[in-house]
Amino acid sequence: DITFRLQRGDKMGVIGMNGAGKSTLLRLIVGQEGYDAGELSLGAGVRIGYFEQEQKSLRGPHSVLDEAWKVTPLVPENEIRTFLGGFLFTGEDVYKPLNALSGGERSRLALALIVRSRANFLVLDEPTNHLDIPSRAVFEAAVAQFEGTVLAVSHDRWFLDRTVRLIMAIDNGRATYSLGNYSDYKRRMAPPESSAPATKAATVKTRGLTGG
Repeated sequence: DITFRLQRGDKMGVIGMNGAGKSTLLRLIVGQEGYDAGELSLGAGVRIGYFEQEQKSLRGPHSVLDEAWKVTPLVPENEIRTFLGGFLFTGEDVYKPLNALSGGERSRLALALIVRSRANFLVLDEPTNHLDIPSRAVFEAAVAQFEGTVLAVSHDRWFLDRTVRLIMAIDNGRATYSLGNYSDYKRRMAPPESSAPATKAATVKTRGLTGG
């Protein structure tokens, strides 16, 4: 049973073992899967931007520039190029066909299109899987600076540390919640340190010194 509520501006990371249902949860939220029980309610004016693990729709002979232009067709080319430059598409890169993009380039373009679409609720499914270091930096900065709401499934602790302020951990169909990023969650989940081993070690050391 999973119950949660996100307010505007909340940024929550979702963690759990493979098969725990994390991606299924996202597909339910964006309407790609139905559900037999429960309730899903989105606030008025919520515009979802969904980042899938595999960007299957970003294929074809048309260019990066063409794809961005489809989102805001009335904007001048120089403005689109400047925007794409913020996602590391510079110079002739904007004319690269979608079929020729690497996994990292496709991920960067997918996020750029979501941001360009004026979405105010980012739903991200393993967004850093195909990113190189420069792409990762751009991606993390864009999500961290995003002023809307974020729900991100990720196994990437570094990404979660830099972008979210709430963790949902799914295990056996149930969820637990922790304020803070992934490192904060791990600290809270760590078992308390016992003083017994330290005392024993000190005793052994003392005996050694005495025997000498």
